[in-house]
Amino acid sequence: MDQNAFADPLSGSDSDSDDIFSYNEREQLPMVVASKSGDVDALRRALAAGGDPETLDGEGWTPIMNACYVGDHSEMVSILLDAGADPNGSGLYNWTTNLHMAANMGRVECTALLLSAGASVHAVSKDEDCRSPAEDLSDCRCRRILALLLRAGSPIPRLSFGSVAEGRSTWLCNGETPYNAQNYPIICEYRAKVVAAGSWAAYERAHRARLTKVLEPKFPQIPAEIVPTIVAFAFHTGWY
Repeated sequence: MDQNAFADPLSGSDSDSDDIFSYNEREQLPMVVASKSGDVDALRRALAAGGDPETLDGEGWTPIMNACYVGDHSEMVSILLDAGADPNGSGLYNWTTNLHMAANMGRVECTALLLSAGASVHAVSKDEDCRSPAEDLSDCRCRRILALLLRAGSPIPRLSFGSVAEGRSTWLCNGETPYNAQNYPIICEYRAKVVAAGSWAAYERAHRARLTKVLEPKFPQIPAEIVPTIVAFAFHTGWY
């Protein structure tokens, strides 16, 4: 097969040249088809044939964005990163980054991979709200995402980006009822605890100290200086 069929004419292009390529042409690119299918073997074949790991789809999304959108496809994200995809990559119109997409969709494994690869928790959306990945948890799909981002150094997300009456977003639920009504109050309560502590690191230390104080008397045979380490390992302190 002609390797040019796998090349992306849009990768790295600017908006001035964008209009010469149609939406349908982009959607038919093998890298786009593979990343949207969740098919790891198809992705490997496309890359082996010369596919660009930054190939953009019809919406201007990266392959990592598509892998995160359709599922928690951590293997696909890992393959794309190994092939040279930018963990901080953003779409053609630069509204959000790969990490925004992973966080927004509640993809725990993909979020962890992107963070380990250097994705920035400080990146902001290119709109009037300037949302961080932690502020893109728009429907509370997974409360673990916020802990991941805060542990990685994310600023504590703002509660509001603007007036709901003006049609602007509020944190987590975009001014509407979140899809996951169970996680919404839990994640807000968790945020409040971190705010009260001053930072995620401070909350994690306080959480570990509280659990250590409870458990230390129950295990007198264990040296006191070892108990905090055991507690941190066993109870994921700071995560809840």
